[in-house]
Amino acid sequence: MRNRLHRQGAGWRGRLLRGAGAVLALAGATTATGVAASGATTHHSSTVTIGWDVPLISNPYWALLQNFAEGAAKQFGIKLITAQANTDDATQISQIQGFIADKVNGMVVGPVDNTVGKTILSLAQKANIPLTFMQRLPGVNPSSYSSKIFVGYVGTDDQPGGALAAKLLYASGARKWVGMTGALGNSVAVERLQGAQAFVKAHSAVSLLKVQYGNEARSAGVTTMQDFLSEYPGPSFNGVWSFNDEGALGAIDALKKAGDLGKVKVVAIDGTVDGINAVANGQLVADVGGGDACGAFALVELYDFLHGHMPNKRVVNIPLIAVTKNNVAAYESQVIKGAAHYDFKSVSATFTPGANTSDYVVKLH
Repeated sequence: MRNRLHRQGAGWRGRLLRGAGAVLALAGATTATGVAASGATTHHSSTVTIGWDVPLISNPYWALLQNFAEGAAKQFGIKLITAQANTDDATQISQIQGFIADKVNGMVVGPVDNTVGKTILSLAQKANIPLTFMQRLPGVNPSSYSSKIFVGYVGTDDQPGGALAAKLLYASGARKWVGMTGALGNSVAVERLQGAQAFVKAHSAVSLLKVQYGNEARSAGVTTMQDFLSEYPGPSFNGVWSFNDEGALGAIDALKKAGDLGKVKVVAIDGTVDGINAVANGQLVADVGGGDACGAFALVELYDFLHGHMPNKRVVNIPLIAVTKNNVAAYESQVIKGAAHYDFKSVSATFTPGANTSDYVVKLH
């Protein structure tokens, strides 16, 4: 069965919304031209150039997210100039300045943290170049930013995602947990952890013994798990909640080396290739994924703005999906291997009358 983007919501500016879903088939490339930040409609005659910046492309999640966006760019005829900041604010600011010097039509940015967004917005404002943010909040809410330069934000529904991962860990029978989250200032890490903590608070049988920050990379996950095993020998915990795949996979490596993997259930959030493989082979109880498309949706939102279509919602958080052994094959075929086949034109107001940001939803079928 082919992938579908499940579309929801009322028509934009009174246009009738087409069917409930649009088939995800690779569409032919169409070129377009960019405009000033007013969002005035233009004709499809020359290529739109978009600067694309992520915090760390060596992180498999950001690599998947960029893969989705490259699929959307191909469908729309967008020239995508990519950069990665190596998790450094100053590097990211320099790259934004480079995009501006290149006279891009717009920018899509995954901020390193929630402090760099104001600087990026200031640079974009001075250059009159519109941008959307993706996945991580920039520290500025679009609703409080009056200029159309800040077109919008597309991320993932992280608090519910964190709670969903906790629910899956609870369902595995684990009751004594340790937690692994990301760097302070990473809005995704903060919100996912908040979701897990809310679940624990509502379930008195669960003990969250400790939460460790800074687990963005697999190597950090190894070190954190070694510390947990030293602090709680036995181990005296039987569950690991991780805000991402890489930290969880590092924890699994450390548990295997210690001979304790069979004693501990591990869940993660991201739905990367290695994470999904770990679900398939039973090393991860479950993963929570589906957020990979948020960057491509942010690109669609910016493209539509450049063609005169303001987003009906300036903050969009797409829901996340539970991936277990029961649906791991479907997730792999429809999300991991399906990025190039998503029909992003079906959720673009430029190409599909009635399409709007409420259509930014991915579901397995």
